[in-house]
Amino acid sequence: MGAVLVGLIGIGLPEVLGTGYGWVQESFARTRLLHLPLLVVLALPLARIVATGFSIGSGGSGGIFGPGMVIGAFTGAAVWRLLEPIAPAVPHGPAPFVVIGMMACFGSIARAPLAIMLMVAEMTGSLQSLAPAMLAVGIATLIVRRGDATIYRSQKRTRLDSPAHRLQLGMPLLAGLRTAEVMRPPTLLLHAGTSVDAARRQLRACRLPGAPLVGADSVSAGVVRAEALAGANPDAPVDAVNDPTSGAVQQAAALDVALESLGEVPARWAPVIDSGQHVVGIVTLGDIVRGYRKALASSLGLMSRVSEGTTVVEAKVSPEAQAAGHSIRDAGLPAGTIVVTMERGGSLLFPEGATVLEPGDVVSALARASGASEVRRLLEGGTDPPTP
Repeated sequence: MGAVLVGLIGIGLPEVLGTGYGWVQESFARTRLLHLPLLVVLALPLARIVATGFSIGSGGSGGIFGPGMVIGAFTGAAVWRLLEPIAPAVPHGPAPFVVIGMMACFGSIARAPLAIMLMVAEMTGSLQSLAPAMLAVGIATLIVRRGDATIYRSQKRTRLDSPAHRLQLGMPLLAGLRTAEVMRPPTLLLHAGTSVDAARRQLRACRLPGAPLVGADSVSAGVVRAEALAGANPDAPVDAVNDPTSGAVQQAAALDVALESLGEVPARWAPVIDSGQHVVGIVTLGDIVRGYRKALASSLGLMSRVSEGTTVVEAKVSPEAQAAGHSIRDAGLPAGTIVVTMERGGSLLFPEGATVLEPGDVVSALARASGASEVRRLLEGGTDPPTP
């Protein structure tokens, strides 16, 4: 149906077929644009929108960039064609209108106005069109952003919404820490050739959910998990239940890389290897959280020393504390107190004013020295201060 509808549009307006780049080139020249019927110039942007919707929307192969450029180019050309006979300030040639039309259209639908405005200067080789392009792209972006829809369905609204950037923005210190700083020695290494029954008994004795599998010279060969051993033949070698897809983490890798690696496996731990692929340790989510908290505490301590009269308060919220069950905004913390991080159930949180303080949360905050005891009292509980 999509192909039939596009074909019907093409019968009446052949200019909508193909990439459309040739017609965009035609629109740059004054004489060629004037030779095109006015009805075609006015109808082409709308017809191209409909044809693109039928083509892409019905599952046809294609992209959005090309049609977006053609639609924007002929929108600008149509504006020039209408204004050229009656407006004295309109330039002799349509090229500026065509270029700015392309930028305004695609810059708004792609949600990339700044990048598109830089493209104006690159395409024209001049900064003369930058000011009108800023105005056109800005207005088009404001119009498009009245809704939440975007031409790219997988596009995120901000970098904070993107998993690829969330760790960098939310936990910036991770990139400065190395896995070797937080890893622990492996409790158990299973060697290739060990029977499933022996491996099961060793894991049970050590109370472990799994262990790295190593070959000769402790070279990493994968990971063996307890649940995989449950239904396996007891006499079979443990290599049969090895999970070679569980990625190991390099000891020199930054903690943000380690955390991303842990997010790709069902377990909460991964083996750590050196440059020779030898297993040298284990890293867990808890190790990463503790390492980050240690680095954060160090940074906060440095900040408190730089800021005279400021101290670091780390307290665990108790059930009887006055602040328990209240949001940070409504907890009554002294003025100037900044809650930097919270640890809840082994996970590190970056609180906002609306974050509710729950019993068991470990709170790290910057506070004035004069109000540190009050912050601790509100979080940990205790007697009320005397009324002056």
